[in-house]
Amino acid sequence: DHEMGAVYSHYPPPAGSELGLDRWTSFDITFVGRKVTVLRDGKVYHDNVEIPGPTGGALDSNEGEPGPFFLQGDHYGVIRYRNITVSVPK
Repeated sequence: DHEMGAVYSHYPPPAGSELGLDRWTSFDITFVGRKVTVLRDGKVYHDNVEIPGPTGGALDSNEGEPGPFFLQGDHYGVIRYRNITVSVPK
C-alpha cells in the first residue's frame, strides 16, 4: 500500500485512518533491524511488524549497513515536514 502511514508496498495503514491533508499530524517511528513500530498522533498503526525486505525505494539491498531513509511526499505537492528528529537506538 502507498497511503499515508503505510509501510511502502508491505503494510497498509489501518482502515478508517484517513485524516485529510489539511492539518499537522505527528508520527513516532521506531525502526530496528527489520522491525518497525509506527504511531500517528499516538495511535498505533504498525506494532513491531517485520518488513520482509527492502521497499521499492531502496538504493541497494545491503540491509546490514546503516544507510539513508526516505520520507515520501505526495504527488500533489501538499506534504510538508517539520521538527524531524533522528536518533540511534542504544
